[in-house]
Amino acid sequence: MISAAWAAIGALIGAILGNLLADETYAWLPLLARKLVRLHASRLPETLQERMREEWGALLDDTPGHVSKLLHAVDLFRAVPGLKHEASYPGVPHRPLFESVVRGLDMAVAAISLVLCLPLMLLLVIAIKVESKGPAVTRYPCLGRHKSEFHLYSFRTSKLDSGRITRIGRFVRLSRLDELPQLVNILLGHMTLVGPPPIGSQTAELLATVRVRIPSAVFSIRPGLTGRAQLTVGAPSLSDSGLALWEQRLSCDVQYVMRRGLLENLRILLATARIVLFGARESDPPEDGQ
Repeated sequence: MISAAWAAIGALIGAILGNLLADETYAWLPLLARKLVRLHASRLPETLQERMREEWGALLDDTPGHVSKLLHAVDLFRAVPGLKHEASYPGVPHRPLFESVVRGLDMAVAAISLVLCLPLMLLLVIAIKVESKGPAVTRYPCLGRHKSEFHLYSFRTSKLDSGRITRIGRFVRLSRLDELPQLVNILLGHMTLVGPPPIGSQTAELLATVRVRIPSAVFSIRPGLTGRAQLTVGAPSLSDSGLALWEQRLSCDVQYVMRRGLLENLRILLATARIVLFGARESDPPEDGQ
């Protein structure tokens, strides 16, 4: 009888404490929602942070119910990438669905290609190491999406002491096998299969000194393993004659960014396959009689 009374008292105390804790937690939900709004706004450019913090705060005030406020604050996270993109790159179309599909394809193609090409890559590593001293894979600092710096991987094609191209280096350059390590860059999210060519950090600084402006749109998407500019212009030098080619290359980059799509990517990949297999660039004139 006494044990039953104590059990009832314990259950009553537990229910009271449970309700108190539930009420206390419930009261914290609007505060948590406000903190999420501030966190979302902090990821935007400075010109947008204060305005969106106020607008999103007003949305929360108009949302009835503490739980609904929190859910609304969580949902605002989806608006951040679009606002950030449009503020940083005015006029550049924002295509989140296309970018998600492309990222999935990038991951799948890069992973499968690495597995299939692994024996070939191991042979190239051995051949490079045997012919000359130094690492088989080099790293080069480049600017990626949003100008974030990353290291571009490629097979070494020249001697470290003299800079002269090696015999195996000439072969891998002509066959574009030196770019195989960039599949790792794609897996890491630094690059994509089709996009503007990567721009070296030092190259960007040198272009600024000769007053060649790199359009901000070029940095709105990930650089690509191949692309329209890679196929038609290649890698221009920084000499006086090469600066005009740089302007042409950057113009190609902007054109791709503005009209990028699955069909355009397919055209570029097919053109790349033709060049790798037959060795002619898109800009090369046809032979006589063709």
